[in-house]
Amino acid sequence: MRAKRSWASLVFVIVAATIASSSPAPVSAAGRWLTGYYVGYERDTMPPDEIEWNALTHIVVGTALPRKNGTIDTGFDLGADGPAFARDVAERAHVNKVVPILMIGGAGTHDGFKGAASKRHRKKFVRNLVATMNDLGFDGLDLDWEPITNKDVKPFSALVSSLRTALPAGVLTAPVIPPTLTFPDVSSVFGQVAQQLDQLNVMTYNMEGAYEGWKSWHSSALDGATTETPSSVAVGVSSFLAAGVPASKLGVGIGFFGDCWSAPVTGPRQDIRGANIVATDSEVSTTTIASTYYDAASARFDDVAQVPYLSFAAPKGPRGCSYISYEDESSIAAKGKWARDHGLSGAIVWTINQGHDRSAVPGQRDALLRKARAAFGA
Repeated sequence: MRAKRSWASLVFVIVAATIASSSPAPVSAAGRWLTGYYVGYERDTMPPDEIEWNALTHIVVGTALPRKNGTIDTGFDLGADGPAFARDVAERAHVNKVVPILMIGGAGTHDGFKGAASKRHRKKFVRNLVATMNDLGFDGLDLDWEPITNKDVKPFSALVSSLRTALPAGVLTAPVIPPTLTFPDVSSVFGQVAQQLDQLNVMTYNMEGAYEGWKSWHSSALDGATTETPSSVAVGVSSFLAAGVPASKLGVGIGFFGDCWSAPVTGPRQDIRGANIVATDSEVSTTTIASTYYDAASARFDDVAQVPYLSFAAPKGPRGCSYISYEDESSIAAKGKWARDHGLSGAIVWTINQGHDRSAVPGQRDALLRKARAAFGA
């Protein structure tokens, strides 16, 4: 579930799903969840023995890749070390009573999913997914199919149904791209598939860009969407509710990274001509923002969008940022309260690696992650 996506493809519905086996459901308050994504290519920033398990209900470990013929690449961006890495994290999760989920796919894997989920290969793909999940010691599968076009909706639905049949007692979740005021429609398939889902998490981060007709905006605005800044958590969630997804099965997304804009943009709601996002996911983590970019004089808070940002008069840092949109404890608290007030049940974090501060003493390295679990009551 990599956050680097083109919003030019908003006419498409981008979908992912998580399916767990017959293992017991995660222990959390009233079925609430805080799911953290943990990826192999960021392992060195947060080694497995430093994961703060008490801040999580689920951990999604990525990523294994679907092949067109229904087989699966289990390299986890680590080559031959991939399977051992994944088994180690799954074992640690079980010891700490956190549900380990196996991520399948991500950006650039559309063709693999399309072939694997076709009528020709679907049965084989389902068998391989379940076998790989069991072999690596996971309780579920995260299907990150990007993008799902109109032609992909039926194969996606059939894949979810087949996996639900194969794992009847499992936990089934789906992280999905949020719509905007510009492209507000959500496929009716979500209202239908919601009957088979335990969770549907809207990936409410990286929701802005230098797009035609837009002004500069926030990565994860809670509210305040307009025709020139058409994204927000509120807009994204409302579209899924309108498609028939129950609020109790919905969660929102928190990005542990910032979006770094180039000059002349220095804040939200500005003309974007000549500017662009020059660094984002995996490049400007929240720990990097704190250590390299943050200073109190440049810090701002948007009371309408309910998110922080940094505004610099001159380009700052190695990426030359003049405006950085990101999350902090205040914005996460606001999202958690909003979600609970609207009957939502949880959140996902992309990625927990990027919020881990190895320079802090043990027990204080994941303050933002702890805040997220508390904010969503998981």
